[in-house]
Amino acid sequence: MVRGEFVGQVIPLKNGTGSDIDPYLLISLQTDGTAKLAESEGVVNGTEAVIGVSRYNALLGDEGETPDGEIVDVAISGVVRVMANGDVNAGAPVYLSTENAGKIRGSGDVGVGVSFEDGEAGDVVLVLLNP
Repeated sequence: MVRGEFVGQVIPLKNGTGSDIDPYLLISLQTDGTAKLAESEGVVNGTEAVIGVSRYNALLGDEGETPDGEIVDVAISGVVRVMANGDVNAGAPVYLSTENAGKIRGSGDVGVGVSFEDGEAGDVVLVLLNP
């Protein structure tokens, strides 16, 4: 059983969403190179790609969020915490949610990794990100 995160590479990106980016959400890039929440439709259509997961921001946010215009750290490899939007099972693939941008679930079109824990909507689970 994995007992914690094993974060690999982390890159800093500017939050260009016009709002806060909460921690533990899947991130993609906007055309100007800033971070945004990954959306299933864009990834499936090939207009965006999941690049990583937003990290908890202990400096700027009251609840770990990164305000618009600030730098969000994005884990692009390793075993990291990710917010679930549906049931996920330990040892099984997880996918970008079709209903909530940036979250994962146990089925879908866009695989993003493998869960180390069982979880359900609202849980933060450990996920090995796909290389």
